[in-house]
Amino acid sequence: MTAEVASPAFALVAACCRWPHDDRRAAAIGSAAACCTAVHGTAAHGTPGHGASWDAALHLARRHRVELLVADGLRRTGIVLPPPAARALRAAAARALPRNMVHAATSLALSRMLAAHGIDHVFFKGETLAMAAYGTLSVKSANDIDLLVWPADFISVCALLTEAGYRRIFPAPQFPAHELPLYRRQIKDHAFRHPETDVLVELHHRLCNNPCFMAAIGMASARQEIAVSRGHMLPTFAAAELLVYLCGHGAIQGWHRLKWLADVAALLARMEPRALDDAMALARRQRMVRPMAQALLLCAALFETPLPTALHTELVAVPHAATLQRSALRTLHSWHNPVSSRRNAFREARDWLLIEKRPTFLGHMVRGMWYNMMDRQRLALPPGFGALYHILRVPMAAYRILAPRIVRRRRPAPGAAAP
Repeated sequence: MTAEVASPAFALVAACCRWPHDDRRAAAIGSAAACCTAVHGTAAHGTPGHGASWDAALHLARRHRVELLVADGLRRTGIVLPPPAARALRAAAARALPRNMVHAATSLALSRMLAAHGIDHVFFKGETLAMAAYGTLSVKSANDIDLLVWPADFISVCALLTEAGYRRIFPAPQFPAHELPLYRRQIKDHAFRHPETDVLVELHHRLCNNPCFMAAIGMASARQEIAVSRGHMLPTFAAAELLVYLCGHGAIQGWHRLKWLADVAALLARMEPRALDDAMALARRQRMVRPMAQALLLCAALFETPLPTALHTELVAVPHAATLQRSALRTLHSWHNPVSSRRNAFREARDWLLIEKRPTFLGHMVRGMWYNMMDRQRLALPPGFGALYHILRVPMAAYRILAPRIVRRRRPAPGAAAP
């Protein structure tokens, strides 16, 4: 166990991420909060030691984007934070709650716009997941709106979003137009932001960059209608498909946010036993048992999520389940977001190999790692010269790695006399 695993700050954040609120959640929050109150101080270099403080807990809540769950847990258990920490948590909640309402209203407006043009669509994550898993919009922070359409409708929906005032930010507007078909073969979505509301919409034509992963979950999957406000419904995946997707999404992203695991646990708590059986049947058919085992065992370890005895026995016996669980815990307990760390990138690549070893999956994984959108945007080679990107790929990668180091070495030390 690392220092981060034993951190009272992480224990408090994880306890607040349990759902729904009950005596077990209250007891876990109270126990972790007592440790945060009794033991103070930080370790060297600003990382939390064994006596992580309230500030450390707030830092982890921000890193994992679970400020609303932490605020809810502390409020329900009557725990009074030190004034600076209380002010910071109130400020985070004051920003997040109105944003959730704006996202819900925007999702409804987008759904009406697409329906008016006869375009089939599905919302996933975001507000529909908040209502499906938590039954409220007040405890899950919304960062963007995830919208899935049929690939044949993708270009049309991009045009509709532009007409509605959204601006494409990913890929950037200056991205070469003749490169967009290849981009869409490698990348699952485009991102649009509205300049007035600042709402970010991620428009998907599939759910994963690697088309061999979660390929059976998409527009043809079973659905349900979720009420995000009284009388206003949005389409999303049925509970079984949604659970399998959340487990696959967390696995392919390396589980670097506790928020994703909290969503899985909350959805499990509201699922009927039949829906969980359907989810496991779907996972077995689609070679998704390992991501399911990783996620569900993590929920049991961190949130004490109850699992049927037979299912728990099956999941523990899944090949590499223990290794995948340890890897995810190491990432979750990281003080900083490890998504940009090269060491973490190697660990994620290893985990992908443990999750799926089909040659088609590995081939798409290698092609996805080789493809670099920023190189194609910076160089902007004319049509017919695409082969040069493969020749320049290694020199460009070396430049990205070495240039910052050269700049740091040439920069004078603070206080040093100018030449």
